[in-house]
Amino acid sequence: MKRRKYQKFIAYVIGVTMLLSGMRLSVYAEESTDNTEIVYDQEENEALDDNHTMNSEKGISDKDSIEEENNLNEENVRESVEENNIEDKKYIEKVIMKYQAHVQDIGWQAERNDGEMSGTTGQKKQIEAVRIKFTNENGEVLDNNVLSYRVHIQDIGWQEWKENGEIAGTTGQKKRIEAIEMKLSNDYSEQYDLYYRCHVQDYGWLGWAKNGQKSGTTGYAKRIEAIEIRLVKKGDEGLESTENAYRTPKLYYQGHIQNDGWHNKVYDDQMAGTTGQGKRLEALRIELPEETEYTGGILYRVHIQNIGWQSWKNNGELAGTVGEGKRIEAIEIKLTGEMAEYYDVYYSVHLSQNGWSLYTSNGKTAGTTGLSKKVEAVKIILVQKGQKIPGTEGDAYIQGYDNADLSYTGKMQTQENVNSIMHGGEILGTTGQGKRMENIKISLRRNEKTMPEGDIQYAVHLSNQGWTGWGSQGNVIGCTDGTKGMEAFKVRLTGELERYYDIYYRAHVQNYGWLGWAKNGQPSGTTKCGYRLEALQIILIAKEAEKPGENTNYYTEKKYNHGPDETMYNRANMYGSSTQYLLMVDRKNNRTGVYKGRAGDWSCIKYWECAVGRPETPTVTGIYYVGAKGYYFNSGILKCYYYTQFYGDYLFHSVPYYPNGTIYDALLGVPRSQGCVRLQIDNAKWIYDNVPYNTTVVVYN
Repeated sequence: MKRRKYQKFIAYVIGVTMLLSGMRLSVYAEESTDNTEIVYDQEENEALDDNHTMNSEKGISDKDSIEEENNLNEENVRESVEENNIEDKKYIEKVIMKYQAHVQDIGWQAERNDGEMSGTTGQKKQIEAVRIKFTNENGEVLDNNVLSYRVHIQDIGWQEWKENGEIAGTTGQKKRIEAIEMKLSNDYSEQYDLYYRCHVQDYGWLGWAKNGQKSGTTGYAKRIEAIEIRLVKKGDEGLESTENAYRTPKLYYQGHIQNDGWHNKVYDDQMAGTTGQGKRLEALRIELPEETEYTGGILYRVHIQNIGWQSWKNNGELAGTVGEGKRIEAIEIKLTGEMAEYYDVYYSVHLSQNGWSLYTSNGKTAGTTGLSKKVEAVKIILVQKGQKIPGTEGDAYIQGYDNADLSYTGKMQTQENVNSIMHGGEILGTTGQGKRMENIKISLRRNEKTMPEGDIQYAVHLSNQGWTGWGSQGNVIGCTDGTKGMEAFKVRLTGELERYYDIYYRAHVQNYGWLGWAKNGQPSGTTKCGYRLEALQIILIAKEAEKPGENTNYYTEKKYNHGPDETMYNRANMYGSSTQYLLMVDRKNNRTGVYKGRAGDWSCIKYWECAVGRPETPTVTGIYYVGAKGYYFNSGILKCYYYTQFYGDYLFHSVPYYPNGTIYDALLGVPRSQGCVRLQIDNAKWIYDNVPYNTTVVVYN
């Protein structure tokens, strides 16, 4: 205070001296070492000048005038400095800034001064707490209300504000600091700017923040590794750009993945889901962060396998299914409120066998419907209106065809007009009437531009002529004058249709009946046999959808051969077997047949007389499976060789023999056994040697 009074007096003397010389003055006495500022206002100087003029006019001597003005000005200075606290330039004590960081595995580092780095870089260590303080030149901490700061902490969020020298953050909890804010009190903020920046995991040094702005990141789970703070006097040159000082996601999203469950949240165009693993996305949550600059929300819905479009879901709600094994096939997302006024939401999906789709936006559909394609991953990003949008190469949405879009018709033998129009999967033609088909016309209706483009082409094989050329959809291919019949046909796709679909078809042929399913240009039916094609089916199947049946046995050039027993052959083709063999026993006619092949395509390779059980000890009927085998077993004094079990004590075996090797009873073709199936010894041995375990055995009347 003595120094300040002395400064006041010196200023007064200088002012009076200059006033006597006829000068107006505005004086600033400034002590550079402690930033203390004393101000004489210009209005005070003018008042002194006017007072001097008045005294001269009244004839008052300069000495008297000076003495009176001295008393007056001393009082004015006292009031200006002590009572009004010099309103134009407040007194700010010179400050020194110090700060220190508590670092992972290190603890509290030494204090750093203005502009120095606290923390580490290149060591992947997180800052867990900070202390920041202002002191005077003597090292004394200034009042708490000079500086406030707070930090954003892992799993906690924003802490309450701390003041000069207090700890912000945690110690002993291994929690990272992710962001920081700092601000000066009103008095100091009028004369200083407080700059600060953070070195953040994966990002490095961010831009400078200042005066209460956020620095660092939130929502990314990134650690602050180092920090710098600088106090800059207003009017001095500021620091580099303050852009990109703080990062926070514009939105979060999370996917539930086949076999994995919920993955971690991702954000801002990151991938939620998987690629290259063939795993379906089953559910999705999308949310905006709590810190948004505009009001509004986000809505989204998904198209689900066997369900279709769900209702719209809101910020963070579950869209899709969990625990039902159903794939998401398409997605729509849109913003609401102010968010929709200032932002567009863009999204892309990764489709099985297709890859990433075109980005689409604001409620439009991304993905597919009607193609049985699974969405495997999704990317979502908010883009401020007028800013650069994501890439748009490829398709955003593909709408599939259904059975009603595929139609086919044709003319039957003796009919004047064509049959009724059939749709995907329906039977065109007749069975059991002995009538041939003579021509065919196929069409595919494309209702929407989002449906795959392409053509359906088809050809037929006519009796006594051979194959026609390929014709396009909508054209009649075959015989139109009733002189020739169809024996085979084939169908194929072109363009985008071929990329997304398979075309399946099959023929019902004279003698053979229904053959297997052909696809994509394979011939269906027969040639070189002279057999008529009596009926057909066609179906358009998405590449990843369930197939209508096995793509086998759809075409032959061999005439039908049912073997020596047509009835047994037809019955055999009603059964399957886990091996390439099938054993059939006709109990009524005492016959055993051995078939080789597969269900629906058996060939009779062995056909023998046998002897089944007598009426009082009948052979069981039903479906059984080959079990145990053995060289022989004893039946009283008799022996039976090469037995093969098919149910309990029921066996295939040789006729009975005496111990000396002569046949006891060679009679076959009539019921003769106690329930087993007797065969000649060579035939029993053939089954024993060749027919594997678990082969199906069918015994019928």
